Amino acid sequence: MRLRLEGVRKFFGDFEALKGISFEVDHGELFFILGPSGCGKTTTLRVIAGFYIPDEGRVYFDDRDVTFTPPYKRNIGMVFQYYALWPHMTVYDNVAYGLKIRGLPEREIRERVRWALELVKLEEHAKKYPNQLSGGQQQRVALARALVVEPQILLLDEPLSNLDAKLRIEMREEIKRLQNRLKITTVYVTHDQMEALSMADRIAVMNDGLIMQIGTPVELYRKPRNRFVASFIGEINMFEGELVGREGDFAVVELDGNTVKGVPTAEIPHSRVAVAFRPEAASVVKEGGGGNVLEGEVESSMYYGSKETVFVKTDFGMVKVEMFNPRGRVARRGERVRVVFDPSDTIVLP
Repeated sequence: MRLRLEGVRKFFGDFEALKGISFEVDHGELFFILGPSGCGKTTTLRVIAGFYIPDEGRVYFDDRDVTFTPPYKRNIGMVFQYYALWPHMTVYDNVAYGLKIRGLPEREIRERVRWALELVKLEEHAKKYPNQLSGGQQQRVALARALVVEPQILLLDEPLSNLDAKLRIEMREEIKRLQNRLKITTVYVTHDQMEALSMADRIAVMNDGLIMQIGTPVELYRKPRNRFVASFIGEINMFEGELVGREGDFAVVELDGNTVKGVPTAEIPHSRVAVAFRPEAASVVKEGGGGNVLEGEVESSMYYGSKETVFVKTDFGMVKVEMFNPRGRVARRGERVRVVFDPSDTIVLP
C-alpha cells in the first residue's frame, strides 16, 4: 500500500506542531522520519495512525482518503517505544489480543499467533509473561502483535530507544530482515541517525514541524541541502564564507583570504554561504597537498590503530579529521600541518 500526506498541519492550542508537511511512501518501502526531540515526527506518525486528526491537509492510503477514518478501520500495525504489553497476559495472549477483538475463529488465531511468534523467534516463549522476558524479547512480542493482524502499513515509534547498544544493533537487523521478507509499507520514527542511515530506503529529516529534506541515506549524507541536515546527520566541519565566483560545477568561496571550492547542493540566493566537508573526506599532511587546503596547528591527536582522529586549530575554527588505516602516527600536538580535502567532497550551502 502507498501512503501519502498532503499539506498536513496540526495545532495543539496556539502551538503549531506540523506546518504543512507533504510526502509519499511507496509500497513496501522502509521510510524513516528522523529528527530531534520536539520536531513533530511522533505527531506525524499519530496522524498517519488516526490518533490525531489534522487541522488542515489530507492523509491517503493508496487513493483512499483516510483523514477522518478511525484507527481501528485503517488496518495498521503500531509498535510503541515502551512496548505497551499487557503485564497480566502471556506472550501468546498479548499477540492474540488484536485477533480476538476482531472476532476471528480460535483455530485461525492459533495459526496466526504461531506464525507471528515463529517470525520473531519467540515460539518457545508463548506461555511466559512480559516480566519474564528481556527488553529485546519484549520488543519482539510488540512487533509480533503488530504483524499478526497483517497490517497494510506498519508504524514504529522509536522502538529501540530503550534497548542497550548491542540489542539495538541486533533488533535493527531483525526489523530490516522482517520488513524485507514481508514487504510491508513501514514508517519508522527515530532520533538516531545511525539507525536511520543503516536501515532506511529513504529518510525524511524533520525540524520544527517542517520537512527539511527527503532522500536516500547516501543523498542526505553526501548532498544535504541546508545547514540543519548537514549538521544533524553525521559529523561535519562547517565554516562561513563569501561566494566569489564559479568554476565549472564548483562554487568558489573566500574564507578570510583563503579560497576553497565546493559543490553547491542547493540554490544559493545570496553571497554569504557555508562551506562544509566530512572529517573522513580530509587528510592531514606536513607539506604539499592539492585541492582545498587549510593551514593550522594540531590541537590534539588520538591514535586507535585502524584510524587516527586529529583536531586542527585553524584561523576559521577547529577542524576534525578522521584518517583510516594510517601506517603510524600522522600528527602530534603543537605541529603545524595542512588539512587537505577535495573540492568534489566539499559542499557549499546557503
